[in-house]
Order: sequence, then C-alpha cells, then structure tokens
Amino acid sequence: MKNKLKFEHQHEPGCDRDWYEVLHEGKVVLTIYRQADLPYRWIAFNNDGKQCFEPNQYRHDLFEQIEYEGVFE
Repeated sequence: MKNKLKFEHQHEPGCDRDWYEVLHEGKVVLTIYRQADLPYRWIAFNNDGKQCFEPNQYRHDLFEQIEYEGVFE
C-alpha cells in the first residue's frame, strides 16, 4: 500500500492556507487540512467530506496512520 500512496502539498498563493491531497494510484482519496484553532494539528477528510482517521494529530503521525491503516480502492 505504501508505494501506491502519494502525499502532495498544496498551497493557496498569497494566503497562509495549505493542505495535502492524498493520491492512491493517481486519484485523490483524502484531503488533509491544518486545523485553524490548533495549527500544529491536522485532520483528514474523504471525498464525501467525512472525517477519516483520528483527528487532532500531528502531520507526520497522521501520514503514517494513513499509510499503514488506510484501505483505498
């Protein structure tokens, strides 16, 4: 699974807003946002807007959880 996932950093020019898109075989399966109230914590959402994985995690912890626990078709 690990080799099929790609984490792409996204940034809106002229804004402090940034996020990551998680791609599985070239298709976006999750979007990871920085929390506004806790800037060092991140939260993942699927394409339906539903929260996935444990919230309030540090970025690398969340990435690791997605790599090892995520099931994507």
